[in-house]
Amino acid sequence: MAYLNANIPPIECFIRSNFLQNRTEFDETKDIYLPVLIFGVASVPHRVPLFHFIMEDEGVWFRMPIHAFCHKENTPQEELYNLVLWDSFSSYKRVRYDRRWEPLLYLYLKILYSRNL
Repeated sequence: MAYLNANIPPIECFIRSNFLQNRTEFDETKDIYLPVLIFGVASVPHRVPLFHFIMEDEGVWFRMPIHAFCHKENTPQEELYNLVLWDSFSSYKRVRYDRRWEPLLYLYLKILYSRNL
């Protein structure tokens, strides 16, 4: 079903290794942060938006939730309900990218993550 997935502008960030290893316990002191490049999003009804990414070793992963990612290493993990206020309503979506929004998006992300600095 091609309509589930959409391309987004690439985002460089880190992923917590416990999401790749399917560990249930989370210990921030033992966790490893791996650099990734997010390139796509999936919209599955009644689920949070899920993201596709590629790792440095060229491994491609699909459908990771937003709280698996962080903007820098050793960032505290946020709960999913704090990051996503509603689930996907439909499999159909539209990604609109406008370069005029880049400064606003950067400012929003800076404000969002300033409390974790």
